[in-house]
Amino acid sequence: MNELWAQWFHASLRKFFLDQAGSVTMHIEGERRATDGLTSWYEFRTGGVSIRPLTGNKYTVRIVVNILVVTAIDDSDVFRHTGYVGKVAAMFDNAVSIYKLGDVSEDARHDGSLLCCMHLDDEAIAVANFGQISATMDQEQSSVQATYDVTL
Repeated sequence: MNELWAQWFHASLRKFFLDQAGSVTMHIEGERRATDGLTSWYEFRTGGVSIRPLTGNKYTVRIVVNILVVTAIDDSDVFRHTGYVGKVAAMFDNAVSIYKLGDVSEDARHDGSLLCCMHLDDEAIAVANFGQISATMDQEQSSVQATYDVTL
């Protein structure tokens, strides 16, 4: 097992989904964010990296990706939020390349080379619609979640 795997998996998945977001702002959990003036945005988070030893030097690595979708309620387009949820669900490609991303000046192993390719597990891409979560906030929220795994 490599102590840098968690960083590489998170950094690669973060970059992959940021690249997919297009013109919609995507915030990353744990980073400062400003939402004033935004009518829609996404929030990316991972549920941590689960590493299970197999035999010898083989490991199964699983990581849950969850993206929160937030949109302003628009009475002229009741399906606006659903459209954004569909765009996020479409971001979950069957395969995502994992690279050794990081500051190479801190560790030469952060060389940007390909480590592996993760695949969606057999479970469906799950959507949870929360609707308007507060009567004082004119926003709808949903989450889109799926699990990626790989054997190294």
